[in-house]
Amino acid sequence: MGGWFSSIIRFFFDAQQPQEERMVQGPQATNYPSARQTVSKETGEQEFFQFFFMALDQIPGYQGILGRWQEELRRVQTARLNRYDLSNVWPDRCGYVGTLRKVRKLVSNQAFSRYRQCLAELASGVVRQRKDGLDRAKRYNYADTQHQTVLEEWQAVRNSLHNLLLEVEKRALW
Repeated sequence: MGGWFSSIIRFFFDAQQPQEERMVQGPQATNYPSARQTVSKETGEQEFFQFFFMALDQIPGYQGILGRWQEELRRVQTARLNRYDLSNVWPDRCGYVGTLRKVRKLVSNQAFSRYRQCLAELASGVVRQRKDGLDRAKRYNYADTQHQTVLEEWQAVRNSLHNLLLEVEKRALW
């Protein structure tokens, strides 16, 4: 996904908020780096999580999660790491696979209805990246069950989003 896609996402997200909230919320209002300024190897995942946490931050009970996500990205960039620790984002210290399972549950929330299309497209891109990564790991004989587990969880996230979109289309046709 190119930088233009992220710009479009931010444009539509900002357009749906009242002017007063735009100044307070969103990645533009912070001093944190955007997902584009961090580890390039996992840009698709970072774009997905950036958008997901941006949407989740608008739901009561989850305010502040976007700031914790952006703080984690800054930590990764400062330390020049190639992985981020999602347990630093969630209050219950949920890890990477646990985060993907939470994503599957949370996107069915009505508050995510306007974000599902974009999240589905981003998740499809991540699945492609993860498949390529698994194939590469198999070629060099360092693939393990964790590679497969993460790919399966991403596929489940993508499928869940696509199924929710299909349900909405079916309801619209009836």
